[in-house]
Amino acid sequence: MGIEPGPVIFLRNHKSHNPRYIAFCVLNNYFFKNSSLKDEINRYFSRRTIPDIDRRFAYELIQGTVRFYLKLDYIISHFSRRPIDKIDFKVLNILRSAVYQFLYMDRVPGHAIVNESVSIAKKYTGISSGSYVNAMLRRISKVNGLSIFTASDISENIKDMLKRISINYSFPLWLVKYFCRMYSLERVLKTIEFFNRPPQVFIRVNRLKITKKQLLDMFYRKGFTEGKDFLSMGDTPEEKKIFSDTFILKKIYGIKELDIFKAGYFYMQDFSSQFAVKYFLKPLKKQKILDLCGAPGGKATYISELTNDECVIDSVDINPERLLIFKENIDRLGIKNINIIEGDAANLNLNNREDYYDSIFIDCPCSAFGTISKNPDVKYNKNTDDLKRLATVSEQILSGSLKYLKPGGKIVFYTCTLSYIENQQIIKRFLKSNQQKCRPLQALKTDDINVFLERKQIQLLESENYYFEIFPHYFGSEGGFISVIEKIY
Repeated sequence: MGIEPGPVIFLRNHKSHNPRYIAFCVLNNYFFKNSSLKDEINRYFSRRTIPDIDRRFAYELIQGTVRFYLKLDYIISHFSRRPIDKIDFKVLNILRSAVYQFLYMDRVPGHAIVNESVSIAKKYTGISSGSYVNAMLRRISKVNGLSIFTASDISENIKDMLKRISINYSFPLWLVKYFCRMYSLERVLKTIEFFNRPPQVFIRVNRLKITKKQLLDMFYRKGFTEGKDFLSMGDTPEEKKIFSDTFILKKIYGIKELDIFKAGYFYMQDFSSQFAVKYFLKPLKKQKILDLCGAPGGKATYISELTNDECVIDSVDINPERLLIFKENIDRLGIKNINIIEGDAANLNLNNREDYYDSIFIDCPCSAFGTISKNPDVKYNKNTDDLKRLATVSEQILSGSLKYLKPGGKIVFYTCTLSYIENQQIIKRFLKSNQQKCRPLQALKTDDINVFLERKQIQLLESENYYFEIFPHYFGSEGGFISVIEKIY
């Protein structure tokens, strides 16, 4: 990532709302500390009052630069006479964000990209660096059709197909190979292409307080318009049923400041986890349900809403900060039937709860590859050792939960990742070691889902006989994995 970076420029009292400067600061911290991009963005934005238009521009620039930085570095390497590992760390981030604008933000004037980038370089990295940035960006800006030029250059100079995919889509080579071992090349390309799209934000209607129509009317009265600010889900009969509790919100800036959010009329929750609760857990009134790794409460609160707040939910999580947010969400949504327990789901100790619960929902810790569209840094910060470590923890959680389940009860195993090590292998090993006690339940097969997928010309994988994988092109949601296991005795 360049030469030794040295101190990170992060001016806490800086008054500038220049989105390129904001991106410069956040990118420096993200690449320098190898930290969570989401945390770096939140840390910067939460300490400053930034106009909405600048916030949106900066957010896209930061997310996009990280999302495509392998491809951006390839382009920089092509045009630079200086090896990329010899380019000053901060200068490299200025170039990355500028090339991203050239490549993906076609409404931004080229002269503005060059001038602003050079200005930042001169002010924060030195006059000579500014001259270098100026020469580089003017060289790049003279290319007609940079995207086509780059694709042609990659095709001509990188002969290995998987390496071409890695650079074109900006996915680490090991991860491309890993996906290709699990799925066909066609499915891999479709999946990573969807992962590189801006995420859709699903909001779930809190039916304990309001109907979907009433909530939509409230958004209308606040000036939100269908098509521009949100997409109401439900054109066909099966869509109306599948998406009956949700719609896609396109404008999310300041959403938590709205009175209708504070009143608890909706909850932001990706559709993949809603889907797991509604179609696989299928909670019923009066049931006793154990929710593991439950904070900040999306699944548990949806379970409560589906049962009209008339089931018993014990929700366990180890993170005190996330549990505080969980409690705030419960209070805001007006839910009464969730008992929050601070504890380690991998070393579960629930006194007098053996053979007690009708169902157990496990939202296992995972690599979160299914969330790459929302968290692009996820694809860079994991390796196979991480996957194996996470799988070990998930297996401990799954095995330790079994004794708390009633005979005839079911465990819903859910992750927000697409990863054989963390999903299929765990389920296979668990079923093999508990074959006298457990059996897999058949993967989801309902008319509504089948018709919906057929309309989109989507065929489920033949191997999906005891699990269901959610690919992002199914519903426009995060990717995920769901398996249902029944306890026989």
